[in-house]
Amino acid sequence: MQGRREPHDERPVTITLAALAPPTHLLRRIDSVLDLSFIYEVTKELCCADNGRPSIDPVVFFRMQLIGSPYGIRSERRLCEELHLNLAYRWFYRLLLDKEVPDHPSCTRIRDRFGLMVYQATFDQIVTELLGLIELKK
Repeated sequence: MQGRREPHDERPVTITLAALAPPTHLLRRIDSVLDLSFIYEVTKELCCADNGRPSIDPVVFFRMQLIGSPYGIRSERRLCEELHLNLAYRWFYRLLLDKEVPDHPSCTRIRDRFGLMVYQATFDQIVTELLGLIELKK
C-alpha cells in the first residue's frame, strides 16, 4: 500500500523547545555551564531604570552574539533570520515560537548603547569563562 502524506494543517501542537533541542547540541552544552547574570550589573548604568520603553534584555542580546560566534554568523540581519528559523537557537535564546525575534536595527542600537569597550569586554569575559570551563573538563 502506498503511503501518502496529507497536506499539513495549522492545528496547535503542544511541545517544548527543550524537547526539540538535542541534549548533545553545542548550545545545550554551553548553556549548562554558562552564567551570564553578571551582564545585568555591567550594563545597568547604560539604560534608564524608569523612563522609556524596555530594551532587549542584555543577557538575551549576548546570547544572540554567542549563537553567531561558533556558527560563523557575522551579520545581525542573518543572525535574526537564523533565530527565526532554528529551534535550537530559539531554545538557547529563550524565545518561544509565538514571540518575535528582535529586528537587526534593535540589535545594532543596543550594541551602540553599550559602546565598543563594554561590548568587547563583556564578550571577552564570556569567551574566557567558556574557555576556562572547557579546560576544566579536559
